[in-house]
Parts: sequence; C-alpha cells; structure tokens
Amino acid sequence: AELSAPPALIEVGFMERLLRIDGGAAMHSLASTVPTLRGGAFGQALGMSMAFTYYNPLKFRRFAEQVLGERYEQDRAQLRHDFKQVLDRLLGTAYNDWHRGLYPTEEGFGRTDAFGRIANSVFGDAIDPANYRVANAPVSYPHLWDIWKFDWVQWNGSAMQPMARNIGEALGVGATLRLLHENGQPVAEAERYASGVRVRDLHRLETTLMQLAPPRWPEDVLGAIDLTQASLGRALYKENCAHCHDARPKPVDKRFAAERDPEWRMKVIPTSFVGTDPTTADNIADHRFDLTRLGWTQDELDRLDVQLYGAPAGPLDLASLSSAKGLAYITAYVEERAYRDAGIDEVERAEFDGFGLPIGVQELRGYKARPLDGIWATPPFLHNGSVPTLFQLLSPVAERQKQFWVGSREYDPQHVGIRTERFDGGFLLDTAITGNSNRGHEFRAGCRGNGVIGRALAPHERWALVEYLKVLGDPRFEPRLEELPAPPHNPGPSCP
Repeated sequence: AELSAPPALIEVGFMERLLRIDGGAAMHSLASTVPTLRGGAFGQALGMSMAFTYYNPLKFRRFAEQVLGERYEQDRAQLRHDFKQVLDRLLGTAYNDWHRGLYPTEEGFGRTDAFGRIANSVFGDAIDPANYRVANAPVSYPHLWDIWKFDWVQWNGSAMQPMARNIGEALGVGATLRLLHENGQPVAEAERYASGVRVRDLHRLETTLMQLAPPRWPEDVLGAIDLTQASLGRALYKENCAHCHDARPKPVDKRFAAERDPEWRMKVIPTSFVGTDPTTADNIADHRFDLTRLGWTQDELDRLDVQLYGAPAGPLDLASLSSAKGLAYITAYVEERAYRDAGIDEVERAEFDGFGLPIGVQELRGYKARPLDGIWATPPFLHNGSVPTLFQLLSPVAERQKQFWVGSREYDPQHVGIRTERFDGGFLLDTAITGNSNRGHEFRAGCRGNGVIGRALAPHERWALVEYLKVLGDPRFEPRLEELPAPPHNPGPSCP
C-alpha cells in the first residue's frame, strides 16, 4: 500500500551509523496472520500484547489509567468494552486468514500482498465469505517520492485518483466498513458506506508527500562517487534503461489533470516481456468477486465518478467483477459518504480527490517502470523484493541469489542493496516459492522478451551503471559527469 511505509532506516558498517530515508521502503513485517509458529510480525505481536493486557487485571488497569487519566472511574468500563472489540476483530481476522490458508506465501519483512489483503477485507469480510481468494503475491512497499506526478499508480498502474487509492488502502488495513446487516441484506441507503476512513487526514498525508524529494547519496557515510565510472554508467543508462525508466512529462493537452505540473506518463511493461513474477498482475486481472448482495443497479453505477479505461462498453456483471473494478465502485460510494460526513463541499472535493481526477481504473498484466531517482535507497528490488542488490538486478538470473535473508537494515554500498547474511530473527526469502520469483528484467545475450530486456552487460558495465544509479538526477553530480557518447537504444531481436 503506497501510503503505509514509515521512514526507512539503513545501517551502515560496524559503527551502526543510521540513515533515515523519508518516504523509503520500510523493512517491517506487518502481517496479522500466523502462518508459522516462529511469529515475528507486527500484527502477531500486537495481538499478543493486547491479549495479555486485556486478561491481566493489573496490566489493563495500568493501561486504562494511562489512557483515561482523570476519567478512569467513569470511562473504564467503556474502554474495556471497546478494547475487547478491537482484540476480537484482530484475533478473528488472524484465525480466518490462517484456517482458510489465504496467505500461503509468507510476506516477511518489507512486503505485503496489498491488493490481495484489500480484496479479502472488502469483498470477503464485508460482503460474502465466498469472495475470499488466496493471496500469494507479496509486493514490496514502494518508495513515495514523486508519486504525485504519476498518471497511474500501484505496481500494475491500475489506479488514477489519489483519494480513491488511499481509501482502498485504509479499508485494507482495518478501517471499519459496514455494508450488510447480520441477515445479509444491504444496510439502508441513508446509513450505507459509513466507514472509519478519515478523508481530511488522508488529504493531509497526500499533500505532505508532495514535498518529498529523492534522497541524495551521502558520500561521507556510504563512500565517494567515482565520477569516471559514473560517467560511463550514464552513457550505459541512456542506451539500456532510459527508454523505460526516464520521466516523460506530458504536454498540458495530454494530461489527465491539466493543473498537475509535471504529469509523468508511466510506462507499464507487460509481464510477457519483462518476465518478472506475474502472480501479482495475474491475480488482479483474474480474480473475480460476487457483489450482487450490495443491490447495485447499472444506472446508479453510471452516475458515479468512475472511469474504466480499456473496458468493453455495456453493463457490468456484478456476479463476477474484478478486484480493481469492484474496489473502484466501493471506494466511490465510501468516498461520497466520507466527504458528506466531513462537511466537504464540491469545490473542496476536487482538491481532495487530487487535481479533480476521476476514479480511473485500468487492468494491465504488467508493472510500471518508474523513474529511478533515489533507487539506491530502496532495496530489495523488483516489485516483489526478490533481488537484494542493484548489481544482481543488472546480472543474468543465473547469477542472482536464489535465497537470501531479509529484515536487516545493514546496507551494502558496493553492490548497492541489502546485506543478505543470516541473522537472528531474519526472514529467508526463497525465490522458488510462488510469488517470489527473481527472474525477468534480465540483461542477457539472445532474443528479447520472456524476461530478457536488453543485451548482456559485461561486469565492468554493470559496475559503471551501479555507480551512476547512486547519483542519477542528483544536481550535485550530474553536471560534473563527462558527457560520453551513448549508442541509441537497440530493441534487439524478438523471440519467435
């Protein structure tokens, strides 16, 4: 989820110097389920802590006194009731996820199956248990700088409007939503779609994130830049990488939001070409959900501020709706209700939506190739975090680690990525498991496609590219690099 990552911390060397990467990919373990007895996730720790607090009178009294202060006597009983409701919901979710086997691919540190968890929460928990789907495609928390400039967000480029995206993510991590009565009938229209979503806070988060800038390589901590190597790396970048990863500002008349300046066109690369693990994109494209219990009509759906890109015209089949489309309409209803409850008028609403954008949806079997400014601060790499360093990402798949330990904040400034040695409390990421594949995005001799995106890079070329990716877009370094001639991008021979 793109707004769920707190600042990332990187440890460097034995002196344990810490770098704070604002908007970086946090290395925490969020899952609330209990797939192993090893534990270690935040959700598991929170549930156990709450259980010990609730069932131990001394602990609960201490907790209640800290929370209530002078109102301890009057409000203690209500606090205990509310506390138990949250605890029951957390434990119920954990049990449901575990006994249904919804998350067979362990997420570990720095990853979660965001779309899968949102879909199970909204379509399964809130509508019909028959809508639960196995979510076996963890993705890394993406870094957050520059995302306000993207025309499409999410790993697969499926969402457009910032507020709708953020509402969906809030629902996925536990914002309350009551759509049906206990008897399965829809809640009365006047009461429907009330939720725990706080749109003013979401808007404040979104506008604050617009101030984020890509982090700059700290030479005093991570080492000096070799300008000769970086100069060669820039030429190699222009030849091999820029055609997918360079920011592409749109002219005003081509933007989805004319006031957004710049607005970058995000290139979504099909999984059939880039070859990275397709499970996330396939699940989003293939999973279907039955939303008929909500009683929607096509006329009322047509009145919502939802635009489906690339979808065939005609009425929707509510008995078999994709996750992206289903979430678009549910978030549209929740958004309408949340704006009304918060007293937000039509003029203010356009600002809160984000540049007046509609709730746009597209469904592509691919992943977006975002600009690489600050990429050095975002390991591990690929959408599922299956490659620990940039040097390995530029190497053939046969030279990438098949297993490595995740969870340490120790940084490898030479290969540019995380240290991968075993350590107490670490998570072993096995790339042979569904959703964890490290194949694709490969520079290798031969025809292109099916995972091979460029020519083979000699080791010295990989090192030069890694050196440049430390400073790409950095105004302190770009003007100091030598302008070397770069061959034009060569798409290479296509696979038969």
